[in-house]
This record gives sequence, C-alpha cells and structure tokens, in this order.
Amino acid sequence: MEHAIKIAAAIVDRLPKETCSPETTEGRQGFLHPIGISGTLEQATLGFIVRDFTDAGLQEKEALFEGIVKQVMTGYPRSTWRLEIKPQYRNMKQVIDQYPELVDNAMEAIRRSGLTPVKTSIRGGTDGSRLSFMGIAPAPTSLPANTRSIRGWNGSAGRTWKRRYRPSSIWR
Repeated sequence: MEHAIKIAAAIVDRLPKETCSPETTEGRQGFLHPIGISGTLEQATLGFIVRDFTDAGLQEKEALFEGIVKQVMTGYPRSTWRLEIKPQYRNMKQVIDQYPELVDNAMEAIRRSGLTPVKTSIRGGTDGSRLSFMGIAPAPTSLPANTRSIRGWNGSAGRTWKRRYRPSSIWR
C-alpha cells in the first residue's frame, strides 16, 4: 500500500530548506511556497505558489518542483500524479515598459508634490498586475513578481500531482 499523505509529505520535505522559500529570500529572489495540503490514504492535494520576477525564473522553479515530484514518485511505482499549472499574475513591468511616459509623468507628479520618488520593485501588487494585462493603464508605483500557484495530487492509491494557477485550470 502506498499512502498519499505520506507521499505528499515526502514532496514537501524535499523542498530546498536554505533557499527558494519566502522566509529565505528577499527582494527579487523567487520562491516555491507550500500553501495547503489535504488528503486521505487514497489521494492527496498539495497547493503551492511559485513566484519570480521573470518568466525564465518561473520556469526554473517549476522545473525544480517537477523534478522533486518525479524523484519522490520513483519510490511509489503504483501511484500516479499529474501537475496543473495556472498563471496567477504576472510582473506588470512588462506592460509598464511599453509606456515609459507613464513612469515619467508619475515621477514628475511626485516631485511636484514635494516628495522624492523612489523607483523600486516590490513583492505584491496583484490587482495592478491584473489590470495592466487587461489593457488598463498601469499604475507605475509597484512592480510585482510573476506568480503561479501549484495544487496537486489526485488519483487512485497514489495520487495525481497537478499545478493550478488561479482562477482557471490548465491541465498538463
């Protein structure tokens, strides 16, 4: 018998401990972040956020995560898994870079108000990112990281791994 909760726990245990998590990163460093686990003997689901400031960084972390899952699953030959990946939000800097005049105008307005503008990247900014990619003019004050979420595990006697990015599902 292969226990889905124990398999899920093994995957979480194999995550990097000194890097690649919110508590060990800062600034523009991306991470893998477990956000939920549920299951029974027969199936389990893991939820993760994958965050990075670049698409290439997201792909690297997804590959790292998938490699961990594949490695763990070699020890459970009667179990199955699948991964579901769904974009959650993207770095709105990709949109802002198309409209440099917005940044210039915002910086000038800040200067006129007597403040000193500071241009920097932040962690966060989900709403601004979604609006930017919908075609609504971006607010150039925050440049959030790309984010994806991973949810997983469904199947019989072992489990299916899936990555899910909110709000819709894309199965791979």
